[in-house]
This record gives sequence, structure tokens and C-alpha cells, in this order.
Amino acid sequence: MFNCVLCDKVYVHKRDLNRHDKTHNGSVISCGICFKTFVQRNNLNIHVQKCHKIAKDTPEFHSAIRIGGAMGI
Repeated sequence: MFNCVLCDKVYVHKRDLNRHDKTHNGSVISCGICFKTFVQRNNLNIHVQKCHKIAKDTPEFHSAIRIGGAMGI
């Protein structure tokens, strides 16, 4: 078992604890369109696809998910 030393959450897998640690250290990425912030890149990917209706693996998608990127629109 892997315990978070900051909030006492417990994880079976170390990878899950490592992902959770990002919620405490301020490590965030933002949408290049609306600048909403996310801790996990996967959540940003889903956001861009659903909220901005941009298909994955297009130039627009890659611009929107690039850390610090902007679409210029």
C-alpha cells in the first residue's frame, strides 16, 4: 500500500500515488483555448474533445493541449 503523507489517502499502486501527488504540488497544465487548468493530461484531452469539439490527432487538438500553447483564436 502507498500512503499520501499530506492527506492520508491510500493507493494500491505507486503510479496512482504519483498521479495523486500532482494535486498537492501545484503541477498543472492548461487548455490552450480557454485556459482551464488540469492536473492530469488525460482530463485536458477529454476537455478539448468534448467542450471545444476538436477531434483528437488534429493540428488544432495538438495546439490546444500543448503546455502553454494557444490556438490564436
